[in-house]
Order: sequence, then C-alpha cells, then structure tokens
Amino acid sequence: MKRSLTCMAAVAASLFISGAALAHHGSNTTTIKNSGNGTGNSINVNNKAGHHGSNTTTIKNSGNGTGNSINVNNKAGGHHGSNTTTIQNSGNGTGNSINVNNNSGGGSHKGSNSTTVSGSGNGTGNTITVNN
Repeated sequence: MKRSLTCMAAVAASLFISGAALAHHGSNTTTIKNSGNGTGNSINVNNKAGHHGSNTTTIKNSGNGTGNSINVNNKAGGHHGSNTTTIQNSGNGTGNSINVNNNSGGGSHKGSNSTTVSGSGNGTGNTITVNN
C-alpha cells in the first residue's frame, strides 16, 4: 500500500507541474457562429493568454440585425504572444457595431496582431473599429 501511495504522489506532482507550464504557455481559441442575431444583442470576447500564449477568435454569421454589438478584447502573452481575429458576415443590418482591440505581447519580444473583417458591417449606421 505504501508503494501505491508513493506512485500516486508522483503522478499528482507531475500533473501540478504540467498545469503550471500550461498556464505559462496557455492559449485561447474562441469560435462563435450563428449567434446574437436579432435586436439589441451583445457578443463580448475577452481572452487573456499565458506568458507565451496567443489568442485566436473567429466570429461568423453573428450579430446581424438591429442594434447589436460585437466586442473582441484580446490580450496575448507578455513574451511573443499574438492575436488573430477573424470576423465574417457579421454585424450586418442597422446600427450595429464591431470593435476589435488586440494587445499583443510586450517587451523587446513583441508579438503580432492580425485582424480580418469580411462581409461585415453592411447596412445602415454600422461601425467597425479595429485597434491592433
């Protein structure tokens, strides 16, 4: 029985260390499809990656209608972290807004931001704002 407990303790320690490494390099992937359509809806994505981590956000066919908002605020890891945001066929209609604020990794090893908006913001009184 003692031998078995020793093995379990070793496994638990290994999982703990792996968890710490995962948090250090952790990345986020968010996909939203066919959501928040209609009137007065909000889609808010706020991702914060680990120290070396990156964020990938994809929003498709969402936030269409009247008075809807899509807000993406991604903060990548502090060292080489990057953000990739893709918005397709979303925010179409009347009075909709799409706001993308990407903050890449900092310091001397700055990461990168990439934002693609296509087929979106069509209609009347819509706004698209991208801050990379």
